[in-house]
Amino acid sequence: MLKYLFVKPAGVSSDPGWLDVPQDAEVFTYHQKHAGQALLGGLILAAIVEAAGVHLLISMWNHWVALAFTLTSVWLVLQIIAQIRAMGMRPIYIDKGHLILRNGAFDLADIAISQVDSIEKSIKDFNREKGQLSPLNVGFPATHNVVLRLQEPMEAKILNRKKRDFQIALLAIDDADRLVETIRQQLTSVSETEASIN
Repeated sequence: MLKYLFVKPAGVSSDPGWLDVPQDAEVFTYHQKHAGQALLGGLILAAIVEAAGVHLLISMWNHWVALAFTLTSVWLVLQIIAQIRAMGMRPIYIDKGHLILRNGAFDLADIAISQVDSIEKSIKDFNREKGQLSPLNVGFPATHNVVLRLQEPMEAKILNRKKRDFQIALLAIDDADRLVETIRQQLTSVSETEASIN
């Protein structure tokens, strides 16, 4: 995670603004119009204020414990800064019939477009029915503006090592109209191809 503090964009990408994006992939950013980075910035401010106050209180008891707590807070702030940078460098993209969902430093899911059941623009709160899988909130901490439904549940990586199943993804995309239109066009193309084969 901390590598995003120092890494430059365009590690594999043809566009110098992006990192790990294949050539000819269609890119969809999620950091320009949504409050995700601002919310994380507020979290940094809160962590700094809390660390200063707690450091003063703990240092009255033990300076070494206070130092350990402060170093832990610095580690947390560096992690948040790395996530903010990664959000700007690692967009969601579509390439070769796959939608690659990412949130900053985290690779969440690789979804075949043919597995998409529906996609729509929506900012409504999502109410999960009993027995239904929790949605994958890709735009966290920003509010979603696109709801993507899959035909079958699939696995998502959460925090790189943990995994969980989902069937609905809530996305916060800067250009929601273009993402919805692109996926709908690809779904139509897949349907036409399958019809011609049959």
